[in-house]
Amino acid sequence: MRILLVNRGTYQAPSTTMGGAEQHGLFLAIALANLGNQVYYSGRKNGSFQHPVDLVLKTVRTPFSVADKGFIAYLIKFALGNLLTVISAVKTLHRQSFDIIHVHSTFAACVLTNFQRLYRRRVPVILTVHDPPPNFHIFGPVERTFRALNFYLFDFHAYRNADGLICVSNSIRSLLLHRFRADPDKTIFLPNGFSEAAWDNLSGSGLSLHETPIPKIMPKRYSVFVGKIVRRKGLGYLLELGKLLESRGIKMVIVGDGPDLDSFKRSVVRNGREQNTILTGRLTQEQVCSVLSNALAFIHTSLQDGMPTSVLEAMWMGIPPISFRTPSVDGVIANNKNGFLVEIGDVDEMLKVLCTLERNQDLWQKISMNAHRTILDNFTWQKLALKVMEVYRLSIVRGKPASQT
Repeated sequence: MRILLVNRGTYQAPSTTMGGAEQHGLFLAIALANLGNQVYYSGRKNGSFQHPVDLVLKTVRTPFSVADKGFIAYLIKFALGNLLTVISAVKTLHRQSFDIIHVHSTFAACVLTNFQRLYRRRVPVILTVHDPPPNFHIFGPVERTFRALNFYLFDFHAYRNADGLICVSNSIRSLLLHRFRADPDKTIFLPNGFSEAAWDNLSGSGLSLHETPIPKIMPKRYSVFVGKIVRRKGLGYLLELGKLLESRGIKMVIVGDGPDLDSFKRSVVRNGREQNTILTGRLTQEQVCSVLSNALAFIHTSLQDGMPTSVLEAMWMGIPPISFRTPSVDGVIANNKNGFLVEIGDVDEMLKVLCTLERNQDLWQKISMNAHRTILDNFTWQKLALKVMEVYRLSIVRGKPASQT
């Protein structure tokens, strides 16, 4: 099968702390190519990443670098990266024919469905929906305005016009079905995936904790958050949890970069928590692997996400996740089995769970083993790519005239 996979273009992939959707698109393209498909990939790729198959990469580069500081900088990266990615995809469509077009941004979905109408082509367009329709109240006024415009200009039309919708969480699928009346036969749930081969190589690199920015912390004496430093990740709750942990001698390590990093650093200093709440900034994948593998638990305080890659990575490494009970982890974390769920904002309960894990090594081992097994059984790209192929086949059959079916 000839597949054009059009990724988002905001961030390079793979990345340790940002661009979960971009990483999803890249690893899916590799898994599809491993199944023997001819995959053309349009998106931004980390120059140091070596993909293991003969994948046709149409990588795009922005003409200048934009630091991820503040929402306006993010907006420039978002607009420029996605525009260049779609232009690259359109050029490829002019030269090649495809059986399926799989896009990971609503902007690309809108452009490519209209492109096909203009040229009277009929190749099914599949859209992976990574984010729920925005919960606008958690954003500031400028970001709220942008996200509302993006939603009504692109998202809404993409949901209606795509030939198939793949939702990375059950909650996103439910929202599309009930709020936007998406076709239930064309709207399915397929979770985010985990690149087992990539992390096998990282975990075998032998990088010690002393070769990371937190060399003086004892293993299993800290909890860790890995992700983009933005408001919707629940930064205030991380700060509050760090304060509670200080009295127990457990540190809070926060790995990541993002538009709100500088303001978050100021909040940590202003509250006198810089000794116990450690912000590392962006780390290499080897360093993230080392920090995760020595942690007591993984903390997930995000208020709005699709399906967070960082949670899957922590669970694969056997680190018990403790998360707010949000739709993004629905179907991933089973409370008291492979991790722990607490109500949104209940950092006191998070503290209790951390202290229980610290005292009860048998419980830690049980949750650790179950978390790892959950990822191996359900979230590897090899298994998910086979399910995506079935979505492609059904979309192709639906798109054929009755005489050809």
